[in-house]
Amino acid sequence: MKKVLIASRNPVKINATKKAFEEVFTDRFEFEGVSADSLVSDQPMSNDETLKGATNRLQVAARGRGPVRRRACAAGKACDILPGGDRGGGADT
Repeated sequence: MKKVLIASRNPVKINATKKAFEEVFTDRFEFEGVSADSLVSDQPMSNDETLKGATNRLQVAARGRGPVRRRACAAGKACDILPGGDRGGGADT
């Protein structure tokens, strides 16, 4: 079974990730939530800082775990991510 590493121990974020994967993929997954520091302020003030924090959490969560094929991080701030990694204007909510 494929494993999904979730860069959060927050049950709401873990369950949201599970639901999203189940809706998108037909494969079965094992989910593991791990604590990972964002290395940005507790309340990011911009989309760039939010994205940086999410990226940092993914990297921190994967350290020492060998190859990880699926990683997920949910941020509590809305921002637009466009295909190809470009960031849109996004909503600062």
